[in-house]
Amino acid sequence: MTALINDGVYHELNSVFVRYPQDAVEFAIDKSWPPIRDIPISTAWEWFRELPGIETGITPGPTGRAVAALTHLIFGDSAISNLGGNLIWAALGLEAIYGRGSVGIGEQLREKSELLLGKYDGMKRQLNNAYNFRSRFLHGDLNLPFQYMQNIEVDQIVNFHSEDDEATLFMEALLISTLQELVIRKIHDISFSYTIST
Repeated sequence: MTALINDGVYHELNSVFVRYPQDAVEFAIDKSWPPIRDIPISTAWEWFRELPGIETGITPGPTGRAVAALTHLIFGDSAISNLGGNLIWAALGLEAIYGRGSVGIGEQLREKSELLLGKYDGMKRQLNNAYNFRSRFLHGDLNLPFQYMQNIEVDQIVNFHSEDDEATLFMEALLISTLQELVIRKIHDISFSYTIST
């Protein structure tokens, strides 16, 4: 049984609704990027408890939004009934941390995640594909299977789910890795700036 303590009150959660994105972690480990670390629960919990506004259940700012997005991935619906939902939550979390403004968000995500997490030599194409899939999904550029057709083995549906799964796993892994990096650095906010070297 999984439990949640909110404002000092213990709540039991139905384990059916709890999902640890293990597939995303395994995906990142298999691809060797983004880096996934073993962080003691006590370290992560201490960092989490220090998030501004945590006692209200709504944490302000980019990191708060990213953590909230991760909770939707962990405590959300099943992946089968939630076509594209996990991808959207992961992208929301990543865009909250890495994006500023509304222009060039994909490029900001690529550049800033590499600065924070290290070079992703072989994964640049993977990131581009995942973010491109997210954009096509959100902007209505993809042909979507009907809800009741998702489990039928038709080539187009299988191809769609394969692309959706790959993009989702990558974005989830990137969000987990990013939040782990913030935990390790013991920071709740991060800003990026350009510098000129001469």
